[in-house]
Amino acid sequence: MENPGGTSNFTAKPQERTTYGEILPNGTILDLVDAGDRDGLSLLSWDGKHTLVRPVINCDGISYHPPRLHPSIRAAIRFPNGASGYRTTLELFRKVADTCSQYLGLAEDWAAFATCAILSSWVNEILQIPITLCVSGEFMRVCNALRFLGALCRRALLVAELSRRLPFSLRPTPIVNDPLLKKSVFWRAASCPGVFVAGTGSTLSAFDCTKVVVLQPDQSPLMWGPEAMFLPLPPTDVLPLSDPQLAGIAAEFQPQLEMFRLRLLGGEPVVAKLHPLARFELVRNLAPCIPADAEIVRVLTPLLESLQQGLVEWGPHDPRVASLQAVWTPSHLQKEMTVGEITTRANAIMRALGDIYEYNSKEIGWRLRNLKLPTRSDGQRKALRFSSENRTRIHQLVREFGLQLPFIDDCPDCKELQGTEQKPVE
Repeated sequence: MENPGGTSNFTAKPQERTTYGEILPNGTILDLVDAGDRDGLSLLSWDGKHTLVRPVINCDGISYHPPRLHPSIRAAIRFPNGASGYRTTLELFRKVADTCSQYLGLAEDWAAFATCAILSSWVNEILQIPITLCVSGEFMRVCNALRFLGALCRRALLVAELSRRLPFSLRPTPIVNDPLLKKSVFWRAASCPGVFVAGTGSTLSAFDCTKVVVLQPDQSPLMWGPEAMFLPLPPTDVLPLSDPQLAGIAAEFQPQLEMFRLRLLGGEPVVAKLHPLARFELVRNLAPCIPADAEIVRVLTPLLESLQQGLVEWGPHDPRVASLQAVWTPSHLQKEMTVGEITTRANAIMRALGDIYEYNSKEIGWRLRNLKLPTRSDGQRKALRFSSENRTRIHQLVREFGLQLPFIDDCPDCKELQGTEQKPVE
C-alpha cells in the first residue's frame, strides 16, 4: 500500500540468513559461539578490533541467525564461549605445546608438531589444503589422546565412522576411530578446497576440513598422502583425562584459539616462502600456524628432516621405500616397468615385513609421482620409464632414504652415491 505522496508506509523487512560462520563483504567475521544455553548457539562478530556476541547479527540489511542444531549434534561438539586475547602467537603456541606434553606425555618436538595440527584446525580457510593428523599407539592412550584433541581442535566431533552423513555444513574437525576405514583416496581428494561432493537430493557438500584419524596396525599415514601429519603416541604412563579436566582445558584454550582464528582470517596473509622452515613442504602449508621463532625452528627442524627423508617409522613398512626397492634392479637392466609390476613387487616386499595392507596400482602410482618419478600411459597401461633422469632420481632417493641396496659396478650413478654402504653385485 502506498500513501498519497507516493512513499511506502512499510519498512522493508530485513533478509534472514542462517550462517555457520563466514566473512561478510564489509570484512566483518561471523562465527558460532556457545551462548551458555544448553540448546542454542549465538553469533560472534569481529570487525578487526572488537567482538560482539548476540543471538542475531544485523548487517547491511541482512539478519544473520545461527543454525538450529539437533540436540545430539549440539551435545557432541564444543564451541568456544567467545574470543579472548593473548599476548603473542608464540606464547599461545608454547602454552598449547606444554599442555600436549603434560597430558599426552609427548617429547618437546612432537608436542610442537601436535600443536601445529591443533592450530591448523582453526584456520582451514587460509591453508593450501586441510591436514589429516594420523594418530597411532596403544588403544587406551589413543582414546585418551582423541578426547584431548577434542577439547582443543575447532568444532571437534569424535566418531567411530568417517561418513558423508556427518554434519559437514558445520565444517567440523572429525576425530575418527574407525577400524574399517580404508577409502582414504576419496577423503583425501575431497579435502581439496573448492571441491564438492553430491549430497542428499540436489545438495552439494564440502569436506575440506581438518581430520584426525586413528591408524590401525596394518596401516601407514602415507595412505593419506605426503601432506598428512603423523603423531605416534609414546608408551608413557599418563593418567586418563576426566570430563572436568577436558572441560577446563577447552574453557581455557578455545576462546584464545578463536581469537587466533579471527586475527589470522582478518589479517594480512602469511607469505609461506619467507618462513625459516619453508624448505619443508609441510611447513609451506602450515606456515600461518608456526611462529617464526628461533627456538620453535630449532625444536622442529630435526623432526621435519626425519619425516621428509622417511627416517621416522610409519608402521610395518613405508610403501615409498618398498617401491624404490622394487624398481632398483630393473632400473639398471630394462627400459621401463609397469605400475602394476611395481605394485606387485612392493606388496610382496611389505608382506615379507609383516604389513598386511594391500596397495593398489593407483596408490603406488600416486606415491611414485610424489617421489617425482612420473609415470606415462600408452592408452592401456601406465609405466615408469627408466630414462637417465629417472635413474638419477632413483639413486638420489635411495641416498635420501638411507637405503642399503647393492650397486651395479658399471653404473655411474651408483658410483656417485654418497653416505650408503653398498656392495657391488657379484
